[in-house]
Amino acid sequence: MDDDWDWIDRIGEPWALLLAILLIIAGCVVAATGALAGERPKGVVFDCAQFGRSIRNVAELRDLDASLEKTLALIRTKNAATPRPQLEAIEREVRRMWRERLPADEAGWALYRRCQAQLGDMGREG
Repeated sequence: MDDDWDWIDRIGEPWALLLAILLIIAGCVVAATGALAGERPKGVVFDCAQFGRSIRNVAELRDLDASLEKTLALIRTKNAATPRPQLEAIEREVRRMWRERLPADEAGWALYRRCQAQLGDMGREG
C-alpha cells in the first residue's frame, strides 16, 4: 500500500501541491477578469441628474471662495468607496467647473447636458 503513494513523494508535499494549484487557478481567474475588463468601454457611467446637482453644489462652495484643493480632498474623503475611474472623472469635472467659472445653476445644467449627450469619458471630451 505504501507503493501507491510514492508519487506524492516525487512531487513534494501534498499541501504545497494544493497551494500551487490554487495559486494557478487564482492567477487564471485574475487574468480572465483583466481580459474581460479590457473589453468594456472606458467611459464612466453616472446618474446625470445627481451629478449635475452635485456640481452645482460644489460651484456654490467655489463661489464662497472655497479652496479647490481642499474641496477635492473633501470629495475624495466622502467618496472613498467610489471606484477610481469614477472618482477621477468627478475630479476632472470639478476642475473644469472651477476653471469655467459658470454660475452654479449653469454649471450644473452644463454638466447634465454633457452627461446626457454621452460625450465620452466625462471631462475628457474636450
